[in-house]
Amino acid sequence: MKKQISKKVTTGITLIVLGVILFALQFAEGYSEALMFFLFGAGFIVVYFYKKRYGFLIPGCLLMGLGLGTVFRSSGNLESIGLGIGFVAIYVIAYLYEKRTNWWPLIPGVILIFTGIGRGSDVFSKGWPLIIILFGIFIIIRGVKVNKLSESDEQIESEKKS
Repeated sequence: MKKQISKKVTTGITLIVLGVILFALQFAEGYSEALMFFLFGAGFIVVYFYKKRYGFLIPGCLLMGLGLGTVFRSSGNLESIGLGIGFVAIYVIAYLYEKRTNWWPLIPGVILIFTGIGRGSDVFSKGWPLIIILFGIFIIIRGVKVNKLSESDEQIESEKKS
């Protein structure tokens, strides 16, 4: 059962990464500035996964979001969308890997995303890879919920047998 959940999480993460890359490539003209944000952000996120310390996740996701925002800049000053995605990523990653999270990153994340969307409508015409990202998030959340339900059912059954 755990292998099935692991496959769903891996599939969801793969779809999210694929969607982010395809989305960013539509707007990317120069990578030098964004690449620095991505590299430093990835470093923090790797340390987070290795050490499981929430303090590394925050700068990692925010730097990755700034990198994404730098890529969006070429399409009309939409840096706030990238930074908003970084904040939302803090919430999602902490939920998936620590099975707990704080809701505070959603507040600035949602505000920044909606502000950025309001500033430029070009995102909507090129935003089709966001569907891939949302589908990946859906698969991950569904897999985690199914796992929690099956574990609670197994616990109830074992208590009945005792």
